[in-house]
Amino acid sequence: MAAVLACTGKEKNTIPPTHCDETTSIQTLEDGTHLPTPEFESDPFSLGVASGAPLQDRVILWTRIVTDPFAEDGLGGIEDNEVPVQWEIASDPDFTDIINQGIVATTNSLAHAVHIDAGGLEPETVYWYRFSIGEWISPIGRTKTTPCPTDTPSALRIAATTCHRFEDGYFTALSNIKNDLPDILFQLGDYIYEYGYKDEVRIQPDDRISDLTGYRKRYALYRTDPDLQSA
Repeated sequence: MAAVLACTGKEKNTIPPTHCDETTSIQTLEDGTHLPTPEFESDPFSLGVASGAPLQDRVILWTRIVTDPFAEDGLGGIEDNEVPVQWEIASDPDFTDIINQGIVATTNSLAHAVHIDAGGLEPETVYWYRFSIGEWISPIGRTKTTPCPTDTPSALRIAATTCHRFEDGYFTALSNIKNDLPDILFQLGDYIYEYGYKDEVRIQPDDRISDLTGYRKRYALYRTDPDLQSA
């Protein structure tokens, strides 16, 4: 997927989203399509951001455009079919040195999820990324590329998680993982549970899910946890 590159990493709190009433501009997508910027009354990045599948020259960036995570249709309260989303990845948390960027459209067929294959990066390097729609700005994420396959790093800080069950307790351990700044985080399984319980620490809907709408809502429930988002 990626060529081997010649081998040649500061933390910042996430910024709150901002909003301006003047959001009637037109966005031009990478394929030349023109789309109007939608207006949102609440934060469309309420499920946060994430990155994964790192290689030595690229990483996958993720977010999902949602204003109502628990909308019955599983589409997150977004009425527009196509929503233009701008993304940026930079070498510094202030985004003064943007390495790659673009504007893509996400649709209701994807429940307005966004997956960006952000390339043009250097091996074993820390980057910061964010998304925006009009004047709404997502939290800033921190990510890191892998070393070259021929390299042998002197150290590698690894974190692993498993068995997230929303109603059993809070995800405070994930806050500690964030503070430890691991090079990579492995999720070993059971990221969500498709059934619920009663009388536990916090409420998960007491029903078993078996369709796409149900899974979208259950994933959204887990992604509302602030510690999970921060990690």
